Amino acid sequence: MYDVKYQFLQSVMFQMGDELSEEQLDKLKVCLLSNLREVTLERNIFELSCELDDNWKYLKLFVASRRLEGMSERTIRSYVFYTKAFLAAVNKNFREITTIDIQWYLSEYELSHHVSKRSLDNIRRGLNGWFIWLEEQENIPSNPVRRIRKIAYEKPPITVLSDEEIVNIRDYLYGNVRSRAMFEVLLATGVRVSEFCAIDISDVDFVENKITIHTAKKRYKEDRTVFLTAEARKYLIDYLDLRKEKGWDNSPALFQSNRKGGDRFTERLVNGELRRIEKACNLKKKMTCHVFRRTVASTLHRRGMSGCSIAKYLGHTTSATSETYYINVDVTDLQYSYRKLM
Repeated sequence: MYDVKYQFLQSVMFQMGDELSEEQLDKLKVCLLSNLREVTLERNIFELSCELDDNWKYLKLFVASRRLEGMSERTIRSYVFYTKAFLAAVNKNFREITTIDIQWYLSEYELSHHVSKRSLDNIRRGLNGWFIWLEEQENIPSNPVRRIRKIAYEKPPITVLSDEEIVNIRDYLYGNVRSRAMFEVLLATGVRVSEFCAIDISDVDFVENKITIHTAKKRYKEDRTVFLTAEARKYLIDYLDLRKEKGWDNSPALFQSNRKGGDRFTERLVNGELRRIEKACNLKKKMTCHVFRRTVASTLHRRGMSGCSIAKYLGHTTSATSETYYINVDVTDLQYSYRKLM
């Protein structure tokens, strides 16, 4: 009993430490000690403990449910990370959490961590993901995040590779068959890094110049088809011939490390190779697979492909994602479209 009261006293004193003078703190301490003598805290603390344990139970159920539905592990991890931090800060059972609690947390987090508006909106989205599930399962009457509007932030420019940068990279990769093949495949297909690493040789049709992508991103998994340019096909065949010549052809993976029995390409290896190209070519932009996705989307848009077709090619559920985050429309594009119509 004494320990619970002492912890309560210490917590209040700590929270008021910056607000009151030493003399005022002493008076507050005397007042609390006097009143706590006649108060029992054990029952309330025990109930709070059970309620807080309930939070982690339902968070585990959320993970199991979303994983069963096919949500990507990366998305699940981000939702859990944001939700755990929030629950630890608010110290309430999820059934008692209100919109004001969430607004308070976002405001305090922004002030204490000095994060950008975009990062703050990511936290809002992460919390929304958990509360949506709680509402779907009828564990809460309504989602408290729904009343919080999307946090506005300045949209970063859509980064794409220019024609000049593509030429420079190709010059740099001259003679490096594997890296050139990887570059050309990414530039032709715009696949995600996880999808790129998962491609098997059997997924490639060199007659029709296409690759079957086994999508692992969406909840409702659907295979989709992407296509190879003439250059991508040429360097991919050169790379596979080199593997056969060197005796590295015993793996089903389309890309593997350069040795017999080599491991399938990992996301870390792909990203490392792209960073090396970025530094060697002195590029002023960060090289990632998403840069290739945006470059592909912008090129297809410029050449007349519809938004719905671009979304299907990239593996997006709707064209809104492609149009908002992937397609770069500059002044030259606008001028060309205007002249064509006027």
